[in-house]
Amino acid sequence: ANNHLHFMLAVPNPLTAGQWVFIDSMGVYETNNAGCYDVMKDTQYKRFFATYYPSFHDVDSSLVIKYFDYYPGMGLNPQTLAPSTKDGALRLSGAFASAAPSPWYAYVNMDTPDFSSKFTSLAGQGFRPRQLSVMLDGSGQPHFAALWKKTAGEGFYLWLNMTDVDLTTKWNELVVRQGFRVDDFASYVVAGKTLHAAIFVKDGVPFYLYRGMTAADLQVKFNQLYAQGFYMTSIQASEPGGTSFAGVWQKIPGKWAAYAGMSSADYQAKFNELSAQGFRLYKLQSYANTSKFAAIWTK
Repeated sequence: ANNHLHFMLAVPNPLTAGQWVFIDSMGVYETNNAGCYDVMKDTQYKRFFATYYPSFHDVDSSLVIKYFDYYPGMGLNPQTLAPSTKDGALRLSGAFASAAPSPWYAYVNMDTPDFSSKFTSLAGQGFRPRQLSVMLDGSGQPHFAALWKKTAGEGFYLWLNMTDVDLTTKWNELVVRQGFRVDDFASYVVAGKTLHAAIFVKDGVPFYLYRGMTAADLQVKFNQLYAQGFYMTSIQASEPGGTSFAGVWQKIPGKWAAYAGMSSADYQAKFNELSAQGFRLYKLQSYANTSKFAAIWTK
């Protein structure tokens, strides 16, 4: 429609001195008011607003990818990023924040070879993955999203698609014998078999990892470890079904909150409640056809 609201601001036109620029209700610089804004339309000038908030959930992946550099251009770095599917379409949820690590790299929708290739390349540049998320594609194969940060000299490993036996082997080799911890972790079901992905880091931070938990198990373990000063820093619901949870707890400073099994409306309400208390989103995951959300906040 051509009757949507336009605002006029005294913003210098970058091409013509002294000329006003029309800014439409979706926040794109326009040179006239003859037409409406198409979300994916290329525009002559830089965007004034992104089409999603700095913290977002259940957004079409094409929007997030197309305008991904908007918030980093304002000084906000990606804090968390999670892919999911909704009726076969790729959706993304996540958050940008000034407190998120910088410099950084972010990639979504990586299959196993692509993730392995990027890990090797970025490790050579001194970056390590700090968060990972997993979803299953239409063929039931795992696709990953991950965020990288610059290392501070700590040792690290990434292992994907581990069986239970593989995980036990790596746990004994790295955690038991060499003092590594698990920084982020996910379990997922491929062809009826439970597989695991993990980031191992050696920096001396005490931690716990639990997996294969029901929602009730998760609550019990959360209460038990919270009382001991261990805070949940990773949560992942397995796919398909989202009926089994894995989580990592670390003994680190700050205040932390974690919730799972939230509907979109529940998540938005909890986000508003915790934001008003000064918390910021730390990690987010969507599962069960993007109908449920699990999230961690900190301050």
